[in-house]
Amino acid sequence: MQDASSADEFRVLDADDRELDILEIAPGGVLTRKRASLVDGRSAALGVVDRAWTLSLLKHGAEVRRLELHLVPGGLNVIEI
Repeated sequence: MQDASSADEFRVLDADDRELDILEIAPGGVLTRKRASLVDGRSAALGVVDRAWTLSLLKHGAEVRRLELHLVPGGLNVIEI
């Protein structure tokens, strides 16, 4: 992210603006959440379902930017802003 202070977390939405689960693979299984943290403009490698449509960037819980997602199944997609 160009300005790391512009967002501190994100969420992923489907085409109907519903929040989707964000998946994190952990040693004991898979953790799910609706929002994930950004630290210095970066997140851990996370997963989402194939209905992911929009990345919503948040600062202190308020949306500051939206980006349309174009994810390719089966591999790591790096999203740079």
